[in-house]
Amino acid sequence: LMKIDFTIPEDGNWHRYCVVCRIEDVEQINEGGIIKYRCNACGEVKERALYFDKHRYWIDKNNELWHESSGVFVRNKTGKYLFFKRNEYPFSLTIPSGHVDKRESAEQGAARELKEEVGITGVLQHLRTEDVVGDSCSSGADAHRWSAFLLEYDGPEEIRILEEGEAALWLSLDEAQKQGMVFVVDHMTKQCRSLLES
Repeated sequence: LMKIDFTIPEDGNWHRYCVVCRIEDVEQINEGGIIKYRCNACGEVKERALYFDKHRYWIDKNNELWHESSGVFVRNKTGKYLFFKRNEYPFSLTIPSGHVDKRESAEQGAARELKEEVGITGVLQHLRTEDVVGDSCSSGADAHRWSAFLLEYDGPEEIRILEEGEAALWLSLDEAQKQGMVFVVDHMTKQCRSLLES
């Protein structure tokens, strides 16, 4: 897990630290369509950085960094779900999802990410919220409080991915699991499967 062994600024501003040397001198770079982070202090290039910004985060009693995130399973009329491959760590199939901001509820965060990533809006049905350890993100946390939602979608199947990914895919849950999903989406698919297929 990502232990925080330095003092985090509480000024409300945006900060980004190297995951290796913990110095705040990191820049985002693009290597062949993949987003990475280069530290100008130690020279390391990593798929992650430690971000402290508007996202909700906390440090637990063991000095481990936690984030709060939400995601939406978008189901079409044929019973397939909307997935896309991320171009930012982790690089597997995902659903529209992301970090919850400090002034948002889990549902508001999910709705915002859904609109930002795939341009869809609609009524969300809450499926499950749980703490997931082992869910690593590009912003440095390895543990998240994660909320899953469902959206019944009857719009056009041609979806343009607006950020953080490649072409949209409509897949069954089994098809997506065979192709390989990001850890937390795979986990929440298993946890919510009976609700998703009801």
